[in-house]
Amino acid sequence: MGKLGREEVKELRNGSINYILNDLKSKKMFLHYLKIAWRNLLKYKTQSIISILGLAIGFTAFAFTMSWIRYERGYDKHIPDADRIYRVFVKDSTQIGGVSQYSPNALASYLKDNYPEIEAATGVYPYKTDWNLKNKAFLSQCRFVKTDTSFFHVFYPEIKILYPGIIEKEYNILSLNTANKLGLGPQHTGQRIDSLNIHLLDIVPDKPTHSNVPFDVIYLQKFNPEYDMAWGYSSSYTYIRIKEGVNVTSLENKLADISVSRDYTGEKMYTLKYQCKLVPLEKLRTIHPDTEVSIQYHHLRLFAIVALLVIFCAFFNYLMLFTIVR
Repeated sequence: MGKLGREEVKELRNGSINYILNDLKSKKMFLHYLKIAWRNLLKYKTQSIISILGLAIGFTAFAFTMSWIRYERGYDKHIPDADRIYRVFVKDSTQIGGVSQYSPNALASYLKDNYPEIEAATGVYPYKTDWNLKNKAFLSQCRFVKTDTSFFHVFYPEIKILYPGIIEKEYNILSLNTANKLGLGPQHTGQRIDSLNIHLLDIVPDKPTHSNVPFDVIYLQKFNPEYDMAWGYSSSYTYIRIKEGVNVTSLENKLADISVSRDYTGEKMYTLKYQCKLVPLEKLRTIHPDTEVSIQYHHLRLFAIVALLVIFCAFFNYLMLFTIVR
């Protein structure tokens, strides 16, 4: 590169000086605006305090509520193809929400046998209780799921378990964490553990408890056809996994009118009618939670809207400081 001429050096120097002056001018203008804002805050103290508190409370409430909503909507996101799993409710106008929480014990097997759109169906009864194993071990508030052999076909088809042809005795399937607490490993599967008085069928990987069907122990009860296949007993929740590509609306229309004919003392036929409603597993927590909650999902949405209104009002109140003429 050649040497710069005198005129070029002069232009470069003037450009640098102008840049510095403009920068200082910008900083002075910024400081000037800060001073004006500060004076307005001091001049209109009441209105300023209302605006600042309103914005602080509004943003805090909105952020907290959105975090809660995200938590509620996050149930069962870990389950493969959760969008194909539905809870089957039986409509009942006498119940809160217009549906019965429990469905007939025979419903799951009936749906699987009569509707080709359904890939798998299971009856589930989840509960929590302390588990005292012959005073050898004690697990506090253990999550149990009393179910049938189709449970994993619906929720976790990647878990393969070899079941007996007929469940003739009580079996337990343990999560890995629960098995570790009891000092059990793969070498104990398929055996009766006399010290704990359980039949250990298998040990499965731990699954997130942020679910409508969390479990530490899967409990398989001895099969009783008079009870497990009965329409007169309702003691479980029915879940189905539909086949890929199935039209859910069409399937729900079919399930809206189910008629089941049964013998009565071998002399008389009678017909049972059921109207079923399908609720996606991913929306179950927000539409029909199994446990009573004091703050429901629609309350959270209303609270989020109120928080946004508080933010808007506080911000509008602050802008009024720049339009007041006295």
